[in-house]
Amino acid sequence: MRISRWAYITLVGILFTGCFATNQKRPSSGTGKSKPIIGRKNTDSEGRGLQIGKRVNEKGEEVPFYQYVPRGVPKNLSDAIENSEVAKVLEMARKERENNTRAALFGANWVVDNKPHSKYAPDGYILLGEIYEDMKLYSYAFKAYGEMVRRWPEHEKRQKIMERQLAIADKFKNENLAYKWKLPYQDTLFIPIPRIFTHRRTPSLYGQIVTNAPFGPLAAESQFKAGETHEKAIGFWGGPDRYREAVAAYQLAADRYGRRDMKADKESPLLATLETAESVANRTFGALDTNKDGKLTLKENPDVFRWYGFKAKETGDGVITKDEMVLVLRNREKQAAQARFHIGKVLESRSSDGLYDQTLAEKSIEAYEVFLSFYAKKNLKSQYEPRSGFDDPWFTKHVPLAEQRIDTMRLEQARGFLAIAEFYEKKSEWTAAQKYYSEVNRVTQSEMRGDQDANRQKINARANAAFGRLFRKRIESAVSDYQAAKAANRSSQYEKALRLYRRAHVGLSLRRGVLDQYAPAFTDEALRMRARTEEDMRRLDGVIARQRPGGK
Repeated sequence: MRISRWAYITLVGILFTGCFATNQKRPSSGTGKSKPIIGRKNTDSEGRGLQIGKRVNEKGEEVPFYQYVPRGVPKNLSDAIENSEVAKVLEMARKERENNTRAALFGANWVVDNKPHSKYAPDGYILLGEIYEDMKLYSYAFKAYGEMVRRWPEHEKRQKIMERQLAIADKFKNENLAYKWKLPYQDTLFIPIPRIFTHRRTPSLYGQIVTNAPFGPLAAESQFKAGETHEKAIGFWGGPDRYREAVAAYQLAADRYGRRDMKADKESPLLATLETAESVANRTFGALDTNKDGKLTLKENPDVFRWYGFKAKETGDGVITKDEMVLVLRNREKQAAQARFHIGKVLESRSSDGLYDQTLAEKSIEAYEVFLSFYAKKNLKSQYEPRSGFDDPWFTKHVPLAEQRIDTMRLEQARGFLAIAEFYEKKSEWTAAQKYYSEVNRVTQSEMRGDQDANRQKINARANAAFGRLFRKRIESAVSDYQAAKAANRSSQYEKALRLYRRAHVGLSLRRGVLDQYAPAFTDEALRMRARTEEDMRRLDGVIARQRPGGK
């Protein structure tokens, strides 16, 4: 394959630029004290360039080393690296961060590559992430922070760094930032990656936060946002089946992080409802606040700080107040409520109209009903409103919205069932038509909100009127089929007669009460015909069997 001149020039330029990079992997010199360099060559007067020399290892042996010091790195920084002065390297890299990104990145990379087990390594990863954020290479920053979070779970800065990771993931989700691929062996050239190749990366960022601290203060929010990211990708980027992953993510957020504290419902003693955040906080402080000063301290109650999902801003002073606990519990349950609501929303968006399969619509309705069962109750007008303790603006808006969406889907189902029933009625398929008219009545029997209730009543009235028409037509058609069957029997058209007798028998298989209600003039005659059709069908079965070859 021939390469064009411009492509060749571009490739050479990229490789040439990479020669001045800072991200080459350097061989580890251990974590002990500094080892003297006993030789060096191939460097300029400022100590830059490819350094080739010998170093004394931990055993006192001379070993070769190779190190590239790019342009822009101050000599005092390269000298500190040569002497393995890790603290000095970090300090200088922090100072160089504002005005000399190349030097800062070189120093931070040296710390994490060459001193990965030292006490300075966590700060090295943090600095590396900060530099990548300055360069707007957010995915690389997230990865650097992730190494620190994963390897040092008890580090005092771990919580703040995880909050930075969450902020980065939010940038990708909310701002639709493009992921970038950094060309190998350098840190200055990168290529944006088309979204079609990266639409699964952002959920995985949230997933890493959850994995690193499954019950930490950021876990519920991260799990919910993973579901949001899957939901945004439904369609062009993620395909039509991406909704399954969105529902699974939301379901996990609701099941794992929703509160399970239940109490008896005063209005309905046989039912249990979620305990409010205020009630849980009162119970917790009643058991643990021995001083009765409305405060829990980190020294006396470390488990409270670990398990109640407090962020760095709440735990910074080492004290938790009752108001702070109430706020955290409310936010956590609100996150679970949002997840339950979004399950219904996603399933609703993928459901078809009433003429087709209604499986997803039924699942969406069930999801909304679960949401209402947790956070709502019916008022005197038989309409849902937020329960006590769940009456902030979000619940005030979404509780009636969930009921409205249930009503909308019920109406759509009713219209679909009505169309199918009328189709079967025209085809004289009485049993199928009756089944779908019954479905119309089922989904329109409960009162709905606002203008939707008027539409419900109209559809319900059409279905009820259709029942009377349907039964009269069914009975009249069955009587006609019976007369036609007798005529076919007299003319020796036995198979046709048998088919008509069967249709007549099915059409007349109704209770006396139904016959009296819809066709009182035919009741007695219809019952006699139904009894005779059974004898006629048995007789014709025998006649047809004897006429076949080998029949007796």
